[in-house]
Amino acid sequence: MSSRKKKGHKSKSVQQAKPSGEAAESRSGPEKGGHEAHRAGHHQHTRLEPDRTRPWPNWPILAICGVGLALTGYLTLVSWLGSEPLACGEGSSCDLVQGSRWGTLLGVTVSFWGFVLYGVIAWVTFSVKKAGAQWQVVSLLAFTGLAYAVYLSVVSLFVIEAACFYCLINLGILAALFLVALLQRPLYGAGFSWGAWWGQSAAVAAVLVLVLHLHYSGVFDAAAGPEEPMLKELAIHLDKTGAKFYGASWCGACQKQKKIFGASVERLPYVECTPQGKNGPRAPVCVQNNIKSYPTWMIGGSFHPGVLQPEELARISNFIWNKGAR
Repeated sequence: MSSRKKKGHKSKSVQQAKPSGEAAESRSGPEKGGHEAHRAGHHQHTRLEPDRTRPWPNWPILAICGVGLALTGYLTLVSWLGSEPLACGEGSSCDLVQGSRWGTLLGVTVSFWGFVLYGVIAWVTFSVKKAGAQWQVVSLLAFTGLAYAVYLSVVSLFVIEAACFYCLINLGILAALFLVALLQRPLYGAGFSWGAWWGQSAAVAAVLVLVLHLHYSGVFDAAAGPEEPMLKELAIHLDKTGAKFYGASWCGACQKQKKIFGASVERLPYVECTPQGKNGPRAPVCVQNNIKSYPTWMIGGSFHPGVLQPEELARISNFIWNKGAR
């Protein structure tokens, strides 16, 4: 009799314990679900749906752009002031790279275009609010910029055979920018294809690098291509012997004269006679030498107006012109 009561009491206790266990499970369930929801929300905060508007500035991208703007802005300012960057003295590897034809693009130092790139990416993060559209633009710009930087690094190491540490730092900044952009890819659905994205980005970057390579090869502009040995030596000779090439920026014949020297035009002893434009006052040195027409060459104390061919300039300046070398 007593044993039955004990069994009944035990079974009732077990039955009473089950609801408490179920209650514990039901309590732990929402807590567990809450943790999962928190983690999902944190993940959602990091990667947004393509159509969702970013409620906060893209600080990682902006921070990297800030570093890039500081570096390229410094190099651009130094170039425009005509001085040398820190630890980049005359004859150094840095000086060789920046002084080469790959150091400029469309007549402006390459660092300026880097400054523009970082500025545009920073602007996009503020102006384009949709997560998907912002990611596509930023990632594409970062990838093409990185491709251009890789191209310049390969040229400097294997063609110029010199390494510019400023260029390598910029390469690292662009690589970090592209990596962060990849990590911020929005939560696209099953329709997103990494293969298609890589293919399109690589195609854009390849076209850009190809066009720039053709530009630096002198296909579009001879002044941007490699120097012809004899024209280079003639230009150096004219400069060393005190010759002067008087001209004006608006003068078509002067541009024709410059074009003859191609990539060696920067070596010519050129004197701008109208620094303030066609209607501005003439430079004092041009007034003193009574320069009345452009272009006018002064070689050995005598003046020679008009466009002169290299052979004629060589004859007047006593330079040995080897036609075969040209």
